Amino acid sequence: MGVNASSLPKNSNSLIPLTRPKLDDIPESCIALVLSYMDPPEIAKLARLNRAFRAASSADFIWVPKLPSTYPYLLAILPDLGNGNMDIYARLCRPNPFDGGTKEVWIDKMTGGVCLAISSKAMGITGIDDRRYWNYIPTDESRFQTVAYLQQIWWLEVDGELEFKFPKGTYSLFFRLLLGKVGKRMGRRRVSNSVNVHGWDLKPAHFKLTMADGQHIVSQCMLGNLGNWVHYHVGDFVVEDDSILTKIKFSLTQIDCTHTKGGLSVDSVLICPISLGKELVSVDETDNKRTFLTEDDGVRTMIEEDEVFINGGNDGESQRYRPIISGEQLDVEAYAALYTGRTKISRLLFIAEKCGVATMQLEALRMAYDEIKKGENTLLFREVLAKIDGRLGPNYGPDNAWADAVDRRAELRKEKLENELNAYRTNLIKESIRMGYNDFGDFYHAHGQLGEAFKNYVRTRDYCTISKHIIFMCLNAILVSIEMGQFTHVTSYVIKAEQSQDALDPVTIAKLRCAAGLAHLESKKYKLAARKFLETGPELGNSYNEVIAPQDIATYGGLCALASFDRAELKSKVIDNVNFRNFLELVPEIRELINDFYTSRYASCLDYLRNLKTILLLDIHLHEHVETLYEQIRNKALIQYTYPFVSVDLHMMANAFKASVTGLEKELEALITNDQIQARIDSHNKILYARHADQRNGTFQRVLQTGTEFDNGLRAMLLRNRHVKQWRILDITIAALFGVVLLFFILAFTPLGDSLAASGRQSLLRSSGSDPRHRGRLVAQVELGRQAVDACPVDMVDHMPCEDPRINSQLSREMNYYRERHCPPVEETPLCLIPPPQGYRVSVQWPESLHKIWHDNMPYNKIADRKGHQGWMKKEGAYFIFPGGGTMFPDGAVQYIEKLKQYIPIAGGALRTALDMGCGVASFGGYMLNEDILTLSFAPRDSHKAQIQFALERGVPAFVAMLGTLRLPFPGFSFDLVHCSRCLIPFTAYNATYFLEVDRILRPGGYLVISGPPVQWAKQDKEWADLQAVARSLCYELIVVDGNTVIWKKPNEDSCLPNQNEFGVDLYTKLRKCVSRISSSKGEYAIGIIPKWPERVTKAPSRASVIKNGIDVFEADNRRWARRVAYYKNSLNIKLGRPSIRNVMDMNAFFGGFAAAIVSDPVWVMNVVPARKPSTLDVIYDRGLIGVYHDWCEPFSTYPRTYDLIHVASLESLIKDQSSGKNRCNLVDLMVEIDRILRPEGTVVIRDSPEVIEKVDRIARSIRWRSSIHDKEAESNGREKILVATKNLWKL
Repeated sequence: MGVNASSLPKNSNSLIPLTRPKLDDIPESCIALVLSYMDPPEIAKLARLNRAFRAASSADFIWVPKLPSTYPYLLAILPDLGNGNMDIYARLCRPNPFDGGTKEVWIDKMTGGVCLAISSKAMGITGIDDRRYWNYIPTDESRFQTVAYLQQIWWLEVDGELEFKFPKGTYSLFFRLLLGKVGKRMGRRRVSNSVNVHGWDLKPAHFKLTMADGQHIVSQCMLGNLGNWVHYHVGDFVVEDDSILTKIKFSLTQIDCTHTKGGLSVDSVLICPISLGKELVSVDETDNKRTFLTEDDGVRTMIEEDEVFINGGNDGESQRYRPIISGEQLDVEAYAALYTGRTKISRLLFIAEKCGVATMQLEALRMAYDEIKKGENTLLFREVLAKIDGRLGPNYGPDNAWADAVDRRAELRKEKLENELNAYRTNLIKESIRMGYNDFGDFYHAHGQLGEAFKNYVRTRDYCTISKHIIFMCLNAILVSIEMGQFTHVTSYVIKAEQSQDALDPVTIAKLRCAAGLAHLESKKYKLAARKFLETGPELGNSYNEVIAPQDIATYGGLCALASFDRAELKSKVIDNVNFRNFLELVPEIRELINDFYTSRYASCLDYLRNLKTILLLDIHLHEHVETLYEQIRNKALIQYTYPFVSVDLHMMANAFKASVTGLEKELEALITNDQIQARIDSHNKILYARHADQRNGTFQRVLQTGTEFDNGLRAMLLRNRHVKQWRILDITIAALFGVVLLFFILAFTPLGDSLAASGRQSLLRSSGSDPRHRGRLVAQVELGRQAVDACPVDMVDHMPCEDPRINSQLSREMNYYRERHCPPVEETPLCLIPPPQGYRVSVQWPESLHKIWHDNMPYNKIADRKGHQGWMKKEGAYFIFPGGGTMFPDGAVQYIEKLKQYIPIAGGALRTALDMGCGVASFGGYMLNEDILTLSFAPRDSHKAQIQFALERGVPAFVAMLGTLRLPFPGFSFDLVHCSRCLIPFTAYNATYFLEVDRILRPGGYLVISGPPVQWAKQDKEWADLQAVARSLCYELIVVDGNTVIWKKPNEDSCLPNQNEFGVDLYTKLRKCVSRISSSKGEYAIGIIPKWPERVTKAPSRASVIKNGIDVFEADNRRWARRVAYYKNSLNIKLGRPSIRNVMDMNAFFGGFAAAIVSDPVWVMNVVPARKPSTLDVIYDRGLIGVYHDWCEPFSTYPRTYDLIHVASLESLIKDQSSGKNRCNLVDLMVEIDRILRPEGTVVIRDSPEVIEKVDRIARSIRWRSSIHDKEAESNGREKILVATKNLWKL
């Protein structure tokens, strides 16, 4: 019947040996034909058998029937699908984005059905532009990495439409929704927040599906399944013609204005074949097995994969969209996508420099290269080329053609900008000049010249006309300063921007807080940094990506808060902070580690930190602080763990921290040594014992002691009272005591007592003035702290000892002698504290005070009544209002200054110091501050009653003085501009003595402005002619005569008259009829030679050489005061830089280092150079600061209650005779004088030896101050203590 193989002889030589056929022997065409009848998963399995099957599986005819009928349309909208049909099928099995990344299409790997997803950004959502209602939140739970999150709304409406070629068949449409706020996945754990979910259990949501061919489906359901993603089935539709575009409209609505709803996350709309839709509904939110084609090392094969989504997801995609901050390797592309501009490039270069993974380095450099070529920064381009060094191949090599083209365009652009700016300057249009400088700043910034960009942005300040312009300038300066790493500039311009409160919108406020937070972080002020980041509002969004991303705010703020906040602050300011919670949702790891720390899950918290550390070390701002922050957080965790317990088992504690007992013991030892934990360790038994004070036992012992003392006293009293005689004595004693108590109540609570007290104070003051011995005894008692200084009578509320009208009115009126300083002898000065007026309140804060002050603080209506029509001031309700006018500028100082700008270079920094003579209420000086010109205003105490007092209450630099018989207390060549607006000074009288005094203090090249009489004034022709003759004789250049205003410019060369004058001045020096020889200054002090503002504040002037090694001393003084001021602000909590401090005095200024250190704060400083000390006031003026000479054994020429902060270093040296070493006057009088000029609730800072500070502290308490003593900053040498005191607001 047949022969089988076993019947043949195995070793027969007559037969050819038979061999078993192999799979390789099958022709590929045959294999391909067989494969064409199989499904893709079966093809994938067989392709793994050998090379023949793998080659056969790539035949095009196998895959043609498996591709959808509309795949040519897919090829048109998805151009990069590949060449062969197998490649096209493999690519289509993965999600393919199109339409700007808002839609994805793929085919199901098992059935070949076409699936489509539409992101929330491709839908129309009512209210999506208002962040109060909706926000887009990044998350890795969405295939589009973004979902729309509903905060709260009345009218919910989400709709969309689609035109797409679907193959024939029936399809289902779903909305993918979640009740809750999504976070990122943490491994398999998904984080969501359901706190804000409300309103969905009242009414159902309505779904609608409409087709162009008339198909219409409406459905509704209640939204539920809190915290989980759900696919809500809208309906099914049929496609009968696959040759045309299918038009679909869909919507989700819940329109019911009787209640609000919120807490809904909208991810996408999913369209898939109905068979897959049924499967989707049955297995919603589960992982499913799918197979699809991919390429592995160049060999096409089929793989299986776990998927998050029903179709199309794969591990490659999930890796691409993993959280940016995790314990894994940083996704450079996703990380860089968070930023824009130069910071994006800087962060990429930083990663390339710091990262130890070669692939990541090259990826960062590649992205930096691509990003730079989008701009015009050829400098940075060459720097990146050097870092790449050919490692990325020829496509990332030198591109000289591009660089040369960019440089040529830059030269042309620069030339155009220069021409435009010159034209703007010629036309004197401020807004055009501002825009010209701003365009230059943008130009230099784009080309990487950050220093030049910063200068041009700052120059726009001189031409800003509204607050928004100032804020815009500050934001530009802040941006460039951050990029340069100059965080001191950042702090300065943040403060400057915050002063324009009226123009700040929420987004700008958020930007300023971010910038301030970065500045504090850079200076390692972690608590301040945390506060700023925590105060950042959600309005920021992605609007500041050129500096910082929202994820950074969560990371920086969270870590700084953990390192610096106590447990209560962590709860109230971080965990319960609704605004900051929006940022924490973007970085769930930070949120979870904060919650773990607060709930004492320290091991979990520290695990998070360990996982994050590698990534945080690659952060450009945080990398230097990671180790410090981690150490502080761990130490706080250890302290917080041990705090509640009397004893702690180290083995249990080590288990809680996942640490070894030995290592933990060493950490605890360090904390105990540093007094951070009050405990001791039993090393043998491994137990930590706390050293808490036994408060209960201590209280019990005190109660026992009090009881014992009471018992002993009662027994003694009974023993004494045994005798009747002693009873009578006791009765008399009790009656006398009762009488004393009755008298006390009469004196304390009746008008009779007030009258007697006032009479007694007057008698005491008169006796102290007439009896030097009594005054001496009183001073001695006050120095010892045994006697309080009493209040002065109520009629002395505005007492000025050296400008007392009752004394001065009796003096000669020749050359206004009676209006100058005339100080009484010390023994005739009342030793009492000046009271505030009735109804006094803490002053209005700057800058509001420029425009209004409290009426009751100086209730003098004379100026308002007489000068109100000229715009000086007027009374409105509880305030005096200052419109900004003056006699010669009733329409306002701003317009007047604009007129002067036509002839004087007020803007640009050439002019800095100005003197306003006969200033009125100092509106001119107040508005000159807007031009960065510091104007010192002066006027006498005259018939206008309190004009200087009004000026100081407004926060404008001013002091009381009179141009009479004495020189003004300024050095020569002090002021860049001298202004007189109807000051009525007779400049040509007394042989032009007053004009010569102005010439002495006016800097060469400076400007003299006189408005009012006698300039072209009626009936003053002779005086006007004489004034012009004097100016000509001094070679002054006439700039313009505009109406009643004349402007002269002082020459830079020698005057026409011979020199007999000195530069400096001693107190009470008589005026002289001579001029200053300008050539003796060697031109170093002239306008145009001296540096412009603000450079001049830090550059050592030549006049610093007045002392030995003056230039070196100047530099050291600058560094010293920068260090000290930082200590004042950060450690002593002195409120410099805040609106509560405006008027500041430095009683011992030397070179003005203290004032220079706070020049960026919203303050002005009166620098006082004491008599009998080196005459350094000229250096202060050369720096662009202001001040006066003064002898502190005399009262200062100002009204009471005029300074917010008074600072003095080496207080006792102000009154000590350097030759004899003895005091010329006493500390008590000096302290009482400080109290006179200090505002209630004002601050005093005194530095001196411990012995002096101890004495000053006793006196401070005797004059009703609250004082505390502090150590000096660690960096300073010498024996010094610091007293910080606050003057109490008390009333008679």
